[in-house]
Amino acid sequence: MATAAGQKAGHVALVTGAFQGIGFAIATQLARARPDFHVLVGSRDLARGEEAVAQLKADGVANVGVLHLDIDDIGFGNGINGGAQSSITTAADTVAKTYGGLDVLVNNAGMAFKGFNVDVARATLATHYYGPKNVTTYFLPLIRDYGRVVNVSSRAGLLSKLSSDALKQAFTREDLTREELDTLADKFVSDVAKDTFTAEGWPSTTYGVSKIAVNALTRIVAREEAKNTSRKGVLINACCPEADVAVYLALLPHDSHYNGLFFAKRQQIDY
Repeated sequence: MATAAGQKAGHVALVTGAFQGIGFAIATQLARARPDFHVLVGSRDLARGEEAVAQLKADGVANVGVLHLDIDDIGFGNGINGGAQSSITTAADTVAKTYGGLDVLVNNAGMAFKGFNVDVARATLATHYYGPKNVTTYFLPLIRDYGRVVNVSSRAGLLSKLSSDALKQAFTREDLTREELDTLADKFVSDVAKDTFTAEGWPSTTYGVSKIAVNALTRIVAREEAKNTSRKGVLINACCPEADVAVYLALLPHDSHYNGLFFAKRQQIDY
């Protein structure tokens, strides 16, 4: 990493899945926009992350480093994303010890899953919902005053994709908890396994359902943070997979009140 262990950086940002694609673009734009930030390129493949950082430095972007982080590599012993604790907790410990905290977290990492069956549903929810949820669980305590959390989502996760009013109401309840959201995610996987997903009001897109869950998670965490008296000014929002809007939300000014919202092209749109 660019900063030696024990040395505290100024402002620190982490972009997950940043060794390529949209994540790389977000990290690049963020580092260029804010030279006072140290931008961590989160990468499940350390070698590819190091290559991405080397490319950025060759292009004159010096304020970057790599952080080994596989968002699938953790387990709470419940939900559909079981496994041994490893990468996320280790990465969070590294950031805490090396930088003393975090100012921006962009949950971008994801994978493309083809097909539609229970295995694809399980894998998609594990990566696109449980992954960001687990990263947020461990990194949110590190966020400093006026920190920003950005969840890269999609219009594919708008509530209009659900044909069931009951499901729409379930996902938008003002008192919805993280545990209840897990139950909804698991229900989708179960309904796909039983081939009852259409009757239950789910769409035939595992990606879309995973993003519906991410959007609901964004609202839950934003609501929780608004009640957090241990720090001030922290905002959590979601956006379409566009580098510009993700950076825009990551750098919202201190007097911004956007919280728990969804954006596309820097414009708020309804969930």
